[in-house]
Parts: sequence; structure tokens; C-alpha cells
Amino acid sequence: MSKTSPYYNFGYDELSKLINDAYGENQDVRTIALAFGISTPEVWEMLGFSDYYNFGIEEE
Repeated sequence: MSKTSPYYNFGYDELSKLINDAYGENQDVRTIALAFGISTPEVWEMLGFSDYYNFGIEEE
């Protein structure tokens, strides 16, 4: 994240909440990444999708 981003000093939990809220309004990960000045993999991680696709769900 660029030091010029207004979100630079936000903690992970704080930023994650904002990103999840933004995703609730618009599911375009690239648009969210640009708005927050972070990469799409970072957005993907904060939304919880990276764990899902890396590890899958356990079958019962």
C-alpha cells in the first residue's frame, strides 16, 4: 500500500471491515483494490476468498 493512501495507517482488521463493506456494495475486486490503493490479492485475502480457494472446504 502506498504511503499516500488515506488507509495507510489502518490496521488489518479496520481495513478488512472497510473492504468487506465495500464488497457488499460492489463485488468488483479490481475497483475495490484501486479505491483502497492495495493489490487485488490483498483484497481477495481480506474477503476470505484466498483461504477458501487455497484450502477448500472440508467435506463432512
